[in-house]
Amino acid sequence: MLIITKQVENFSRKNWLSRGCEDLLSQNLADISVKNASNQALQQTLITFILQPSDCCRKGEYLPNSSEVLESLFGKQKYLEGEHANRGFSGLVLSIGAMISDLSATVIKKAMETVPVKQIIKWQREFPSRTLQARQVAINFATPAEQKPT
Repeated sequence: MLIITKQVENFSRKNWLSRGCEDLLSQNLADISVKNASNQALQQTLITFILQPSDCCRKGEYLPNSSEVLESLFGKQKYLEGEHANRGFSGLVLSIGAMISDLSATVIKKAMETVPVKQIIKWQREFPSRTLQARQVAINFATPAEQKPT
């Protein structure tokens, strides 16, 4: 049972959900000799567990099968934020899309033509809203006349 579970866990980490991915999982599990009924039942339950969300995928669509992908993205985002990361996300949160996108010259050119820098600066001022930590810093460094509830 542990070998089967470990194999499915490894599959989930390395493979994206997509239509038919349960067939690939079944092939991976075929190498494991399953002799008793409880192991066979576990194997089938885990294949069905992967099948249900993969059926929601459109043809050609691939979705993360593990939160590790998202955790890695946020880790990279925090690295980019550097010292600002301890105060919440800044406008660099927009870079997450670039981390997982097609970065061909055509796509970059179209993005730069579609979204002017002025629009990004405006968005940064309006959103994301100031985090609790950023508000506390602003209050701590404000003069008494500037200290208003935010």
